[in-house]
Amino acid sequence: MIGIYVRQSIEKRDSLSIDSQIEKCVNLCKLNGWNDYIIYKDPGYSGKDLNRPDFKRLVKDVENGKLEYVVCYRLDRISRSMRDFVNLIADFDECGTRFVSVTEAIDTSTSAGRVLMTVIIAMAQMERENIIERVTDNYYFRCNMGYWGGGVAPYGYKLKRIVEGGKAHTVLDIDEKEASIVRQFFDWYLEPEGSVRSILTKTIEAGIKTRNGSLWTSRVVSDLLWKPLYAPNNMDIYNFFKTLNAHFVNSPEEFDGTAAVNLYGKLDKKASKHKRCRSVKDQYFIVSKHQPLIDSDTWIKVQRKKGFVMQTPPRKGTSQNSIFTGLIRCKECGSNVSIMKDGKGYNYYVCSSRKNRGKGSCSLPLISQKKFDPAILQDLKVHFQDEKVLEKIKDSSTPSYSSEYLIKMNTHKMELAAIDKEIENLVAAVASGNDVVSKYLNEKMNELDQKKSSINKLIQTLEIKEYAQNNHFVDFKSIENLEEQLENGTFAEQKNIAQNLIKNIYVNAQKEIEVEYYL
Repeated sequence: MIGIYVRQSIEKRDSLSIDSQIEKCVNLCKLNGWNDYIIYKDPGYSGKDLNRPDFKRLVKDVENGKLEYVVCYRLDRISRSMRDFVNLIADFDECGTRFVSVTEAIDTSTSAGRVLMTVIIAMAQMERENIIERVTDNYYFRCNMGYWGGGVAPYGYKLKRIVEGGKAHTVLDIDEKEASIVRQFFDWYLEPEGSVRSILTKTIEAGIKTRNGSLWTSRVVSDLLWKPLYAPNNMDIYNFFKTLNAHFVNSPEEFDGTAAVNLYGKLDKKASKHKRCRSVKDQYFIVSKHQPLIDSDTWIKVQRKKGFVMQTPPRKGTSQNSIFTGLIRCKECGSNVSIMKDGKGYNYYVCSSRKNRGKGSCSLPLISQKKFDPAILQDLKVHFQDEKVLEKIKDSSTPSYSSEYLIKMNTHKMELAAIDKEIENLVAAVASGNDVVSKYLNEKMNELDQKKSSINKLIQTLEIKEYAQNNHFVDFKSIENLEEQLENGTFAEQKNIAQNLIKNIYVNAQKEIEVEYYL
């Protein structure tokens, strides 16, 4: 049996379509007298990795000994990664399967074919890495010159196109409506009783919402109060960041108070990709061409009051304080319920909406963990002593995926494919020096990356929930030891039990609890 594999990440004039690739591969099979073949195709998928649905199906068939040859239009249809391809060659070779390329006239059943194939794949990987490097270098070049590197304008600003030296660039321009709110936040914070929480309360009372019409959260407000780009490029700011060991791109003479500053990028490519998790010394500090919103005295006073909380990565979560972390939902507003410690050292469950947006955002009161946890544990024990539940466990079999899950996953994958097409178009524009590159990079690249990240998180959540709902039945076979484990097990063991058996825990303003189990 022959396996024909075709892939096309985006539709382009100089790129052969899926149907054309199939036609050429089929013609090659006919020339060799191979009449039995299976077609595997992955439209809309990049060759940067092997995470493609039909390619995974092909690999599985190879491992099961179904395929003698894998035919492709071009070797980079299989992969653009040298390491992935070399590993594939070794794995397929062990299974007795050979690669055949239509355009490169390569057959890995010969030693010469294997050598030539390795060289071609190495060139394809180098081409991709060079493109990525050019995009990255372009971003750092724009930032170092004081222009906006790319993405959505931060709150208080809008994007503006300017021409300097005959070239178009993007800079930040003050949005007066948003800028007045930023200044108000700084003033509120410096009031005697000012805090992030008090700012949240004031925004609710004043009806002030974010750019997209949502309520402000504690993290967003805290991040806004830290942003260096609101501050001017004077020596007060220079000295402040010098004490934090900032990496200055500009000389001290350029901190003349005529513009603003910005903190961006990362010195070490291995550093966290999330900016808020990188320290000041791990980023570049530059003079930017935009105008500041906050005077240096006010900005520095706010940082001193905040205690420089943003110069180090954020603290770890409090998931070690409760075995029910991530399971509890507020029935009043639908938000998650997390755990917090009061000033006396007692643990309480609190609605995240109330915690992040202020008391007026949700009516769920604080709930004592000391009373809440035992009630849930008792409910759990009683539930799994029920004969009907035990019967379901004994009769459980391997489930199939729900139709709702399959529909949602397909929709998200289509969205990812569309985003990949847009991103590859941008990359192609960079490579060709297209005039619209700046516009796409400044307005779309970060937006697309953020969308893709959000969709991938949704997919991961769907997979985890579907797996938990349909594949955790095996663990239920030892349910007879449940009570012993809940009473004497370690924290990790108890948490594992809770996370596997309980789907959701709902609590309302009257502190009434409702537990939803997988079985």
